Amino acid sequence: MTVLDFIFQSVWHFLGSIVLIVVLGEAIAYVVKAFR
Repeated sequence: MTVLDFIFQSVWHFLGSIVLIVVLGEAIAYVVKAFR
């Protein structure tokens, strides 16, 4: 494993985490609006 592979993998996991948080946040906001 090269340094580039390590950096790419770290960035990929970081972006994946952000996307997951944003999607979860949107889903929660949608549910809250639906129940109001």
